[in-house]
Amino acid sequence: MVEGDESDGSHLLLSPEIGILTSVEADHLDRYRDLRQIRESFALFATSVSSLLIGCVDDRGATDMLAIAPGETLSYGFSPADVHGEDYSPQPGGAEFGMFTPWGDRQVQLRMPGKHNARNALAAAAAGLRLGLDIDGIVAGLAAARLPGRRMELVAEVNGAPVYDDYGHHPTEVRATLSAAREVAGEGRVVVAFQPHRVSRLAALMGDFARAFGTRMRCSWCRSTPRVTRPSRASTAPPWPTPYCARTRNAL
Repeated sequence: MVEGDESDGSHLLLSPEIGILTSVEADHLDRYRDLRQIRESFALFATSVSSLLIGCVDDRGATDMLAIAPGETLSYGFSPADVHGEDYSPQPGGAEFGMFTPWGDRQVQLRMPGKHNARNALAAAAAGLRLGLDIDGIVAGLAAARLPGRRMELVAEVNGAPVYDDYGHHPTEVRATLSAAREVAGEGRVVVAFQPHRVSRLAALMGDFARAFGTRMRCSWCRSTPRVTRPSRASTAPPWPTPYCARTRNAL
């Protein structure tokens, strides 16, 4: 199992039998010219999956990739899908939702907040079920799963207020993390200290970041650079002209 990364084009060095697409949206615009070129990159990835492509129907970009996959496809999400969730409900210390699949229906409990994590759980369940794993074993595994470091990671408690660290650095991720934080806070207050990651991303998506935080959020932006400049769009060549080494970034 490996996580493909479009930020450096290394996802196109993979030849997977099974692939999972969670979303296809504008990001890494220091490397890609625009969203169209990003979609072209993911189209190349989708057509490289030899057996099964699993995609999230809650994301338009991922859904479009299912239509061009050369092999079998399987959809997941909280919209109508092959493996779909219903009745998402935040719970103390996590969340709960119903999972409905061709292999059976179950109630799923997670030790992590956030509907985006529930979607990821559906993706993992879809892959496992298609591989022939037992559905009850999958549900038990999801109930025991924990988030990795820097994903809503509890790092401290100050005067009774929990402090979480999260690596969300894209507007979509910011919205998902804030939604999860509000689930944890309940009627309490959410205060955010946000440090932008990459000048090019901040410059290209500033409006999306502003909308992600909204007008009622108490937020401090941690300064990471004295000035913001937009990335150059001079080059029209695709960012994957030849295979290259992801470690050294030299052409092979």
